[in-house]
Order: sequence, then structure tokens, then C-alpha cells
Amino acid sequence: MKKKLSQRGKMPKFRVLDEGDRLVLTSWLKEQNIELNHRTRHELRDAVPVAKIVKRIHPELVDLQAYTPRCSQKLMLDNWKIFNDRVLKKLHLSLSHAALQRLAVGQSCAIESVLYKLMTTEFNLKPGEGKLNLARDNEP
Repeated sequence: MKKKLSQRGKMPKFRVLDEGDRLVLTSWLKEQNIELNHRTRHELRDAVPVAKIVKRIHPELVDLQAYTPRCSQKLMLDNWKIFNDRVLKKLHLSLSHAALQRLAVGQSCAIESVLYKLMTTEFNLKPGEGKLNLARDNEP
């Protein structure tokens, strides 16, 4: 059975996190001083706060001057496109246009999935493991 992707190399949809993955993500977000609630989910519709999170993990990848906080859905989508092109592609987490649209409207499973994938870039954690392996990527 073949799976057809709309755009080669891009994630077709977001994965809904299971309870174990959600607990790991919540723990990691607490370390980042972030609590996922209605207000923060609303703020995370724009790529700027996500870029700030990634800047803490991968400071060499993010230039915060490239992003301006936005309020309209169209402009938030523009920020996500820039973030996708400049940062997510370098992390091999490139997203499709439809996925970026879901982020800009604030679909909850979308932002959780992106944050989880970003968390896995900080640790040697494969998506779906449900536990943290604290060995860093640069260690043997």
C-alpha cells in the first residue's frame, strides 16, 4: 500500500500525540517555562513565540529580527512560511502549506505536534518513544 504525499518531503498532516508523548511534551514545556493553555495556544498561532523557543534550543538557526508579531491569520501564515523556510527545513521538519495554515488558525494538535518535533531535536528522542533519552546529539 503506497502513501501519496501532496508535496515530496513534506509532512502531510499532524500526528495526534498519545498520552505518553503529551506528558513528555508537558514536562519539556515546563522546563521552558511554558504552559499550554488556551491563552498560550492562541499566542502560538504566530510563529514568533515558537521561533523564540527554537532560539533557546538552536540559537544559530534563528534570527528573531526576521519575524514581526502579527495578529491577522494571513500575516501569521506569512510568519510560519518564513519560519518553515529558514528554520524547520534545516531541522528536517519542513511542513506543507496546509500544515502551516492549520498552525496559523491555532489547531491544537498542530501546535502540539510541532512543539513535540522541536523537542525531539533537542534530545535523542524518536517520535512515539514516550520517554526522554537525555543523551545529547553531540555526545558519542
